Amino acid sequence: IKNNSLIMGHMGYYDCINSDPAYPVKIISDPEYKTTDRFTGACMYYKYKPGPVTIINSIYDGSKLRWTAAEGNSLEGPPILEGDPHVHFSLKKPINLFFKEVLGIGVSQHWIVVNGHVADEVELLCNWNKIEYIKLS
Repeated sequence: IKNNSLIMGHMGYYDCINSDPAYPVKIISDPEYKTTDRFTGACMYYKYKPGPVTIINSIYDGSKLRWTAAEGNSLEGPPILEGDPHVHFSLKKPINLFFKEVLGIGVSQHWIVVNGHVADEVELLCNWNKIEYIKLS
């Protein structure tokens, strides 16, 4: 909250084209399984490249989809979240207001990160597909 930034990450296999070229992509033992299995497997570890991003959340309420989007910037700097592909970003609004809004409307824990400020284009896609849309500005 002090730096008005947020870190989002998740284990898995993602397109490393989105990695920050200043820091190498690493293949590491999968931290999710390091205490549960003798053979932990492997996963990618990197930080998202700096620049404009849009984060998008999708939920289904039993009758329709609702997408929530917010624009911000992926920040420069070294990786922060050890072991996960992650993005460190700031939104255009204070983080505490962002959390109040998303808790008020209801979202899931999974968000996608898209290069660029594309919330208006996402709204068009939602309109074409009859998906409810909320843009957090």
